[in-house]
Amino acid sequence: MALSAIGFTVGRTTFQSRIFSNRVAASLEEPGVAAFVADRITNEVLRQSPDLTAVRPLILVTVRELVTLEAMASLVRTAARTAHETVFSEGTRRVVMSVPDVGVLLRSALERVSPDIAARLPDDFHTRVASLGDGPFTRSIVTLWQLRNTAIVAFWSLLMLGIALLVTGGWLARDRRHGLVGVGVVLLGSSLAVVALLPLGRLALENAVADPLTRGAAQGLWRTGLSGLLGWGFLLGATGIALGAAGSSLLEDMPLTDWARRMWPRLTTPPDSRTGRAVWGLGVATAGAVMVWQPVEVLKGITVVTGLVLALSGGNQFFRVVLRSMAETGAVSPTHGVGRSFLRVAIAMTVLISGTAIFFMVRSPSVTPLTVAGCNGHRALCDRPVNAVVFPGSHNAMSNAEIADWMFPHHQSTIANQLHHGVRALLLDVHYGFPGASRIKTDLGGMRPTMDVLEQVVGTEGVEAAMRIRETLVGVDEGNRGLYLCHGFCEVGAYELTATLEEVRDFLVLRPDAVLVIVIEDYVMPEDLAAAFEDSRLIDFVYQGPSGPPWPSLASLVSTGHRVVVFLESGSPGVSWLRPAFEHIQETPYHFESPDDFSCRPHRGETAGSLFQINHWIETTPAPRPSNAEVVNAFEALMGRAQQCRDERGMLPNILAVDFYRTGDLLRVADALNGIARNGAPTN
Repeated sequence: MALSAIGFTVGRTTFQSRIFSNRVAASLEEPGVAAFVADRITNEVLRQSPDLTAVRPLILVTVRELVTLEAMASLVRTAARTAHETVFSEGTRRVVMSVPDVGVLLRSALERVSPDIAARLPDDFHTRVASLGDGPFTRSIVTLWQLRNTAIVAFWSLLMLGIALLVTGGWLARDRRHGLVGVGVVLLGSSLAVVALLPLGRLALENAVADPLTRGAAQGLWRTGLSGLLGWGFLLGATGIALGAAGSSLLEDMPLTDWARRMWPRLTTPPDSRTGRAVWGLGVATAGAVMVWQPVEVLKGITVVTGLVLALSGGNQFFRVVLRSMAETGAVSPTHGVGRSFLRVAIAMTVLISGTAIFFMVRSPSVTPLTVAGCNGHRALCDRPVNAVVFPGSHNAMSNAEIADWMFPHHQSTIANQLHHGVRALLLDVHYGFPGASRIKTDLGGMRPTMDVLEQVVGTEGVEAAMRIRETLVGVDEGNRGLYLCHGFCEVGAYELTATLEEVRDFLVLRPDAVLVIVIEDYVMPEDLAAAFEDSRLIDFVYQGPSGPPWPSLASLVSTGHRVVVFLESGSPGVSWLRPAFEHIQETPYHFESPDDFSCRPHRGETAGSLFQINHWIETTPAPRPSNAEVVNAFEALMGRAQQCRDERGMLPNILAVDFYRTGDLLRVADALNGIARNGAPTN
């Protein structure tokens, strides 16, 4: 039973990628692991920038603080899961887990402490914060992974054999009352053996590893990786206590109490013989030394033993009452030991508790439960699926006044700032373009952008401005086509898609609770878009599970790290996670020339999608007007239309898209629709 418990615990941690990654991330809460990782990161910083050696203590303290943040745990969880799913599955004998985005966290933390030091970090700063690929222990784990099917069969065989032996032993006992007590004692012994592995391993590492940092890390990983043993120990112990108490209630005296009564004088009184006194004295001295050396562990042991005695004593009295009641009905004969009915109760209890142990210890949950502090800034949103949450959105998010030479901007600030300010839905346009000396030239031979389409997007005035600029462009490299964020024509404003996706990734690193929706108006091939997500490594955060309904909860997206849901307006097939927008999203019209024109009638997506997008801006193509946003983004106007559309369409507006997101009350309205007050508390 003990060996099966140990095997299942090690096997779950080793074989299941989500459990493996969660345990690795949880190990950062161990002081020893945190200290080790902080030292490794600091040394890597100094290796890349030796001139920072003088400020090593400041960097070490800063790194030590960020290691304990949920943002760091999120990165480590993602890296560990990736390492497990890719490296382990390929049968390699070397396992390396690296977390390159730690540079984003470190630079952000140092900017608050010392902007000068943060500015001196290398631009391409990457560091390996953990290596699980060296040493005989890891090689043995990889070997176990390669033999996982054989190991699983062995663990199951041990468990079934243990249960069979216990039931058979109790049944064949000369006195089944003593048989039940014996089964309980064996299970208690197995429980103590399983739980004792945690402190014994820690003590063994204390003496086996010389380097203090490595020793602390090893002990922390030991505790975290084998934490599942506590659950097994509790279940085995609870079963043992129940059966032992049941059997002892049929006897005149509880065996444990009788044994303690006889043993206490022997333990506290020196024997008469000289040899006996010497052995007794050595034993007492050793016990005292252990108490001095490990007082906390000894106290824990005394507490456990005391708890077992109390549990057995209480259970004994409980079953005595049950026995008396059963004797009165003839189910049990006090003079003939355990009757059939009582034995059936004991066997049923064994099967029930053992079955519970098997279910909770062996099952493979779709998402390992994690502590999620909040989702999009609010704990109340975590349990809601995506289609039960409002995401404040920015229409044409790439179009903003902070981009040099961008004509006709729709927003005040960059995409990165939009996210930091609270926007959680980005509506983006992506085109092919050719880089020039001063501006990007739109590839009009690419996907979809006919002149008629472009004129609808930017209007006649916008087309004329773009064509005038286009005619002046020289030195354009038309052999170097790239993907750019543009609104209709790249000539009137454009910048690279991949670099922007990297900024989105950096934001997600810094905000591990953030869940985003991205809707792309695409004029490019899906495979090229997917390549940009790969190159930026934003793909690590993209949700690639099934589309709803039912949609996953925000908590499940946060806990797995897959926090970006991406939609494609064209619906072009080829990349499974680029979901056809209007198969899943139904929306309102988007061309309104005055607030009086606003309506909630179905537009693209008709009424079939499980998500609902409200388009809320005044069309003044090609140049949006902030003065209009002041009117339509005001709380009463925006909230009133959102409620009207919610009532008319019978759906919560999941994407609330506006121009000039910082004008008016977009975030306040989104919180109100989500039932969240501005102080973060849920509303009725």
